[in-house]
Amino acid sequence: MSDAVKEIMKILEDEKKIYEFILGRMSLQEQFIDAEKEPELIEVLDEKERAIDNLSEKDKRLELLASELPEKELVKVEKMTTALRAEIEKALNQILEMEEVCEKKIQSKGSRMGKKLSGLKKGKALLKGYNIPKRIKPKISKNI
Repeated sequence: MSDAVKEIMKILEDEKKIYEFILGRMSLQEQFIDAEKEPELIEVLDEKERAIDNLSEKDKRLELLASELPEKELVKVEKMTTALRAEIEKALNQILEMEEVCEKKIQSKGSRMGKKLSGLKKGKALLKGYNIPKRIKPKISKNI
């Protein structure tokens, strides 16, 4: 096995680990959305973004290595990595499903928050109709 093939195998193993890491973060993301823990959610999203950036770098390296391999060796590598690529694809599909669930939850919470905000705005508009003075003077003087 050539060094390029070994490196391709290592990169794919690393990618699998990164996808599994992202999958774990997706579970946390869903929990934080449900609990409305915004700071924790932002931290998880930042971790995922860094992992995705790492994946992008690995993909570029993988593409370069694959382009340098002769066609015959590339076919061998594809056969050798079939199971590994299937595991990566499975993890990726799970991540995409969880992303959709999280997106729907965020939209749902967003619409509920939007309704609350519009309710507050209507309440303020109604209060303006009563001409409430800005400062209510006490009926008994403080000098007494």
